[in-house]
Amino acid sequence: MNPRCTAWILALTSSSLLWAQGQQAPAPSAAEQAPESSPAPGQATLKAQRLFASALLERGLSAPAADVAERLKGLKRSALEAARELEGQRVGELLRAAVEQARWRATVDAAGAAQALAERLADLGSDLRFEPRMEAPLPKGFPGPTAVHEIEVKRYPRYRLAQTSMQDGRQNGAFWRLFGHIKENDIPMTAPVETTLAAEGERLVEARMAFLYEAPEQGPASAQDQAVSVETIEPMTVLSLGCRGNDSRARIEQAHSLLQAWLAANPTWRPAGPLRTFGYNSPMVRGDQRTFEVQLPIEPALQNP
Repeated sequence: MNPRCTAWILALTSSSLLWAQGQQAPAPSAAEQAPESSPAPGQATLKAQRLFASALLERGLSAPAADVAERLKGLKRSALEAARELEGQRVGELLRAAVEQARWRATVDAAGAAQALAERLADLGSDLRFEPRMEAPLPKGFPGPTAVHEIEVKRYPRYRLAQTSMQDGRQNGAFWRLFGHIKENDIPMTAPVETTLAAEGERLVEARMAFLYEAPEQGPASAQDQAVSVETIEPMTVLSLGCRGNDSRARIEQAHSLLQAWLAANPTWRPAGPLRTFGYNSPMVRGDQRTFEVQLPIEPALQNP
């Protein structure tokens, strides 16, 4: 069996039921962890900006202050300095929003405002330093994960996937059907795992799970098992929000709202397919170390002549 399949099956044997129930499996030891991947080309500048902004926040959080007023002033200053370094990035907007919230709260509760702002800056600083755990290779030509909190337009090449339905949104059975397919066909495990969502009334439910092949020419062009189908996906453009942690229904719906707001502010694009998530980690990765994206396929909107 392919070594990457072996590593995933060992992890899944002990924790797949926990994953399906939304629980957390224990973290692997340092010796068991796969090495971190390097940032993809074009991401080095973004990573440097985010690390520098995080350092500015750390400096503000650790700076001594004589009283609450001085503490609050220093936190605001460091937040705005970091936001300027992140000009054009959504996390910069989040920093400015945190400062504005603190400003209003300070009119009635300066100590509470300082405490809340410090906690928010600590959280955002951690997100800025965060690096995805890449446990398996990406499919050929795929861009890396979107940075946490950021919304970006991404372009994906042609790729092949094996997919299966998710009855009542159940992950466990779908995952094992797909795993059996790639094991039988000697197809290496890749990341991400794709989950397509569908509207059920006012709710979003998981409708389909897919494993992605390493290359569109790899493996069978069709599946023998009726429970699994194989499809070759043509190049597409998506709007993607980078997320950290567990992909709960509430978080996916919140991300969907943010993507819809972006489209409303950018009318040159329109939706072109169902909402999906890309999950990059096995159950052995702790919740706050997990990486996922919420994506909406898009296309240029028709312009009036």
